[in-house]
Amino acid sequence: MKRYIDLAPNQLHNRLLKRKLPEHIITLIKERVALQKKLRNTARVENKIRLRRWAKLIEPLTKEIKSVRANLKYHQQHNPELYYFFVDYLGLLLETRGSLTLLKQQREATPTNHDKKKKHWSDYIKPELRTDYTQRYHSIPYASKNSNNRRELFK
Repeated sequence: MKRYIDLAPNQLHNRLLKRKLPEHIITLIKERVALQKKLRNTARVENKIRLRRWAKLIEPLTKEIKSVRANLKYHQQHNPELYYFFVDYLGLLLETRGSLTLLKQQREATPTNHDKKKKHWSDYIKPELRTDYTQRYHSIPYASKNSNNRRELFK
C-alpha cells in the first residue's frame, strides 16, 4: 500500500473518498500531504545544489590525487627523493579530501556558507603547510637535464 505522500492528488482524493471520511477531514489530510510534499521536494533540491557545490571543490582535488598516484611508480624508479616527497604530498591531499568530505556530509552548509574566503581546495590547507611543501618540492633536484618543467603544487 502506498503512503499518502506518494500518491498523485487525484489518487489521494479517491482513496480518501473510499474511506468515507467527512469532507473537512479530507481537505485537512490533502493540505497536510501537499505541505509534506512541498517540504520534501525543497529539501531534495537544496541537497542536490549543496552536493553539486561541494563536488566543484572536491573534484579538482580528486584529479590531483589521481595525477600524483599515477606518477608515483615512475618517481620510485628514477628519483627516490621525489617519490618520498610525493608520498607525503599524497597523504596531505587525502587528509584534505577527507576533511572536505566530512564537511559535505554534515549537510549544514555549502562551501561558500562554510567559509567565504575559501574558494579552492588548496585554501583548506594551512598556508604554512603549503609553503613548506612548495619549498621542499623545489629543493629536490631534477631527475634529468630535460625535465625543466615541474608540476605546480596545489593547483
